[in-house]
Amino acid sequence: MRRITALVIVTLLTTAAAAEPASAGPSTDVSGDFTVAVDFASLSLSPVGAACALTVDGELMFGGSLEGIAHGVTSALVLASCDDVATNPPGTFSDLFRADLQFDGVFAGAGISADIVYQGRTAPGGGISGLMVFSGEISGTATVTATLGVGGSYAGIIVTR
Repeated sequence: MRRITALVIVTLLTTAAAAEPASAGPSTDVSGDFTVAVDFASLSLSPVGAACALTVDGELMFGGSLEGIAHGVTSALVLASCDDVATNPPGTFSDLFRADLQFDGVFAGAGISADIVYQGRTAPGGGISGLMVFSGEISGTATVTATLGVGGSYAGIIVTR
């Protein structure tokens, strides 16, 4: 389990460090909320030792500084057996996750597209602490506080290209 946790931490740090440096435009403080829509028909579970690898498609609908929708796939390592994951409500068990998303919407009055890597940890009960890394027509990071399958809030700094 320590090897898996260490691998996830290295992946999180590598992704955050790989965010494109801001090369144009002013930085802007951003904040807002998002809601989540999960496509449970796409849910896939695969045993990984005593844990369970989960993948599922979904969307985040953003409000606030960012207005729009991000579509993508979430992969998670749930710290429970796949049998337990399949028979309990989402958020029952702790997990480490990463969502690779494509955002289309509006930022600072302009239409934009951006890639988002949203990653973090879900605590038992469904509370999420995470980070969003933006790249493309905007770049930057935002911290996230959320509830699994519901949504939450984001706050950070974005730079336009």
